[in-house]
Amino acid sequence: MMVRMGDKVRDPAGSRALALVPAAVAILVGVWSKMWLVARGVRATELHYGPRGVEACNPSGCGALRGAFAPPLDVVILQWLALAGGFLALAVAVEFGGMALAKRRGKLPSIKAGTFVLAGALVAMLAFEIRVLADGELHLGWAAIAALAGTAAAIAALRWLGRALAEPEPIATRTTQPSGEHAPP
Repeated sequence: MMVRMGDKVRDPAGSRALALVPAAVAILVGVWSKMWLVARGVRATELHYGPRGVEACNPSGCGALRGAFAPPLDVVILQWLALAGGFLALAVAVEFGGMALAKRRGKLPSIKAGTFVLAGALVAMLAFEIRVLADGELHLGWAAIAALAGTAAAIAALRWLGRALAEPEPIATRTTQPSGEHAPP
């Protein structure tokens, strides 16, 4: 594909890297919030449980429950794995999106490695969610949906970015119209 000087060159990798931005925001909001699992109590009190811990909320505010709630060891391990996986997923989305937008594509790690990390994070977060939901006392919260959907979207966007990076870049050449006796009829 020949591109004339002055023509805008479309950058499919850059536009595809932008898809990682909302995915990273969703992962950050989801992982940071404790609204993964919710239990409704008496007098408008709610219990929120997520990878960052447990909090009790009432109409006047929320407060952390330290030491008052002791989950089983397997849930604690899955909680830490979900937290670590969430932050790793955020780091991968930001790294690949930022490097592709900054046109530092030669320095990017393997797309497969990034996809593998994102898939591992998704499995860790899903395992925590399923294990705690299996007890039947808590209900699904919005933050889990945001984190899981953001991670799944990051996987799709990263694979989409990988296809754009595999395509050859257009070659820009300078073309001028000949004038005078060498002009085409």
